[in-house]
Amino acid sequence: MCGIQDDTNHVSVDGAIKTHNAPDSIPRHPFMKRFHKILGFYMFTLSLLLLLFGADSGIAREWFVRPADGSYGREDGSDYQNAFKGPLSLKWGPNGIQPGDTLWICGVHIYDITDRYSYSKRLVPLPSGTSEARRIILRGDFPGDPGVLWGAGRLLYDTWKKEGGGVWSIPLMGTVYAGDWLFQVDDPPGSGSHVVLEKAASREELLRTPGAHYSPTYTPASRLYVHTTDGKAPGGRILVNWWGYAFAYDRLAHVTFQNVSFFNPGRIPRNARLSHVRWQGCDLRYGMHALLGFWGDNRYIEVIDCQLSWAANGIYNSQPFWQEGKVIINQTCRNYLYKGNYIHHIGVRRINQNKDAHAIGIQGGYDGLIEGNVIDNCGSGIVLYAYTEQELKDTIVRKNIVRNLHKRGGATGYGIATMCNNDSFSDKTGNRFYQNLIINAPVGMRFQFESDQAVYNNIFYNCDIGLESTRNYNGRGARVTAMNNLFLYSTSYHVRWGSGARNYMVHFNHNLFFPADSRKFKLGAKALSFSQWRSLVQPGSLFDRQSIVAKPLFASHPETRTGAEDFKPGSGSPSVDTGVDVGLDSDFFGMPMVNLPDIGAIEWRN
Repeated sequence: MCGIQDDTNHVSVDGAIKTHNAPDSIPRHPFMKRFHKILGFYMFTLSLLLLLFGADSGIAREWFVRPADGSYGREDGSDYQNAFKGPLSLKWGPNGIQPGDTLWICGVHIYDITDRYSYSKRLVPLPSGTSEARRIILRGDFPGDPGVLWGAGRLLYDTWKKEGGGVWSIPLMGTVYAGDWLFQVDDPPGSGSHVVLEKAASREELLRTPGAHYSPTYTPASRLYVHTTDGKAPGGRILVNWWGYAFAYDRLAHVTFQNVSFFNPGRIPRNARLSHVRWQGCDLRYGMHALLGFWGDNRYIEVIDCQLSWAANGIYNSQPFWQEGKVIINQTCRNYLYKGNYIHHIGVRRINQNKDAHAIGIQGGYDGLIEGNVIDNCGSGIVLYAYTEQELKDTIVRKNIVRNLHKRGGATGYGIATMCNNDSFSDKTGNRFYQNLIINAPVGMRFQFESDQAVYNNIFYNCDIGLESTRNYNGRGARVTAMNNLFLYSTSYHVRWGSGARNYMVHFNHNLFFPADSRKFKLGAKALSFSQWRSLVQPGSLFDRQSIVAKPLFASHPETRTGAEDFKPGSGSPSVDTGVDVGLDSDFFGMPMVNLPDIGAIEWRN
């Protein structure tokens, strides 16, 4: 606590203030007595106010932190010239950063591993804000000195041994997680320039490969060998996966990370229980399981306008432990917003290849909005999964562009999907998918939930399969309502309903397919033409009775179509005014709908 405190040695019993050089025997004028009483009252009131409000005065301040290897005047964080000396020197609380304050992260921050003891001291404390109006904001966009925080640490604990041919070695004092993500930072170290070192399979391969690393086991019992890009000594230039700075996220609330670059970020601990934490405009790259993994009961999480790349997953909502039939099954992230992010190169690097490789992976939860993201070169786009007993409801997935998906490492290549344990019949209602663009994907959308799923005004372009479902558990399958969708140039099937279930719902209508000159539809094991598909009769289902087959006639004619601008309908397009009202009042670009809705994500304009 801060403020003015009374010194009892200097206050008389009647409240008048005494001084060191004024003896008590000196008589005082009555006016002076009254003046001293009034002054004493105001000083006491001021002291009380400071004691009460000093810890959170309501006056927002700006603070600064610069790399630990510099020298910055008083180093009290008060301004750029007197910045804190590295993240571990930050001062929080009454005499430092408080709720409502902004911390400018300036420069490139790399943690130095100087001995086995320093390795355990890299955790950066991070307290919470108190409300939406009293957030703690960490910014990385200070003019001329943007902030980069490395989660990889620099090896300075031993001398590098010259092996010859541009190769150098050092004994490992700890395990390199998964044996990869090593980096070479160029001179000067603060420039931010770096190289991702490739993993060699042998010392022989390493010798032939500048810009690579190798170790027999990547454990403390072995040596690490590095072939620098220029053959020069690697001293002070090599960073190792997850040996650098990491934030203490436990119970964090009302904190914003704004325009900060996180290179090789550490994981958010399981059961961190974050609340009202926001990443906005950040660059996160070089991750392991997920760049942002929210395990357990996290709420009001926002990831907005960020770039996430080079990891096994981008954003992942999950639960810490799966215990079938127990309440813990529903302890997962809820009330989240993932908007405007660019997510790419997920599941691409060999270390990151996996069967999931989600740009955005959701396990359970509710009240989520996934909107306006661009997803490129990932093993899958947006996947919603529910375990047995786990609810997953009221999730909106809209206006996303998912393109160029791959199947490395067994990835599925699903653009947008709902999936679950076959015996999962928990609450999965209220999930809606509209105005998304799926381009160049093995499967555009895949739906497995037995609850109704609304699929409106999406575009499936150049996918192997536009939309599919395969679930059949005790004769029960998925339920999908699909209206106003464009299915274009599907290689195998526009629609593949291959589950063989008896209890399902296919309510498809007012869609446009092109081309449909072969058996582009499948129900169960039977491939069907469009005329055969639309003539099917199933109680509770409708097989595109008012849908059409026609060339879409777009306004532009690029060689390849990659973004929303390429799918604007042109004059005379058969998609114009041929949709049906599904409750949407604006298109992909936010323009109001005129007359009847168009088929597809974008309305025609004169």
